[in-house]
Amino acid sequence: MTPEETTVVIDQLREEINRDTSVLPSLERLRQSGPFTDKDHFVNSSLKDFSNLLRMTEMTPDSDVLDYGCGLGRLCVPFRPYLSAEGSYVGIDTDREATNYLTDLHGEHGFAFHHVNVFSQMYNRKGKPIKKALRKAKLDNQTDLAFLFSVFTHVLPDDVPPLLKYLSENVKKGGQIFATFFILNEASKRGIEKGNSHRPFPFPYQNARIDNSEVPEGAVAYEEDDLRGYFADAGLEVEEMSFGNWSGHRNSWHWQDNVVLKV
Repeated sequence: MTPEETTVVIDQLREEINRDTSVLPSLERLRQSGPFTDKDHFVNSSLKDFSNLLRMTEMTPDSDVLDYGCGLGRLCVPFRPYLSAEGSYVGIDTDREATNYLTDLHGEHGFAFHHVNVFSQMYNRKGKPIKKALRKAKLDNQTDLAFLFSVFTHVLPDDVPPLLKYLSENVKKGGQIFATFFILNEASKRGIEKGNSHRPFPFPYQNARIDNSEVPEGAVAYEEDDLRGYFADAGLEVEEMSFGNWSGHRNSWHWQDNVVLKV
């Protein structure tokens, strides 16, 4: 979808959301989550990410979609008015309280949410290793599109292959995976060296680099060649890489690096 077409759809969705604010989490819940100051902030964040999906994937109102790392349901907000009766939405998160809350908020609309008990030092310290946890999270039906906003940016190297395997098994052949990353290549490294990047990733961690040695999952960056190797090993084809402005890239229209994979 072109930027102009995307703008039209986003404006229509904003109108729909403003007419029915019941799709939004409570203000108390938003404030507890930390980053959102008010409901407008939440909606703007939702629509910004949704516009990335419109511009970079083959998503339509009839698509079956998987939101891995759904959090407080930011993407539920635009998907509620966007999806047709033929489409479907499944959200997955490591936060059981969040998935229960979203089930109450969106369940009657036909949206489904699943808690996946994956260990995370940041979000779920009582969780299980990713391979074991994801074995119990297989979807009833494969989806056309899976998307992961700010998920792989918190995933450590050993967990990347099993997560990609899970996604490839739960997306239809010919479907797509959209994910955001911090990608290290000549351009981003140059931005880091010049002090133009918003994150320097000074610490090595296996074959990755991290921003905080005490909390490795806080922000994780991968070499582009390593990522391409992970994708190939999972049988995934890289359709597009669009590099964000986190590293000082001035001409980008998005923050993190966006990757579209074909299953």
